[in-house]
Amino acid sequence: MDPPMTAASQPARLLTPREHEVMHWVKQGKSNWETAQILGCVEQTVKKHLQHIYRKLGVENRMAAANVLRA
Repeated sequence: MDPPMTAASQPARLLTPREHEVMHWVKQGKSNWETAQILGCVEQTVKKHLQHIYRKLGVENRMAAANVLRA
């Protein structure tokens, strides 16, 4: 029997497709402004997505979020 799935074991499943796109560019080293330009939105939208990502993953910054998703 498989162990129950938790946020810690499957953090990527917590994110929306757009949040995954944002994190893809964050992991590539792009700034919020650069990510907004790539995704065709404003920088404030990227910041809001990152706030949601941090809350879902239980982290406080982009580096920690990237590390959680790499694990």
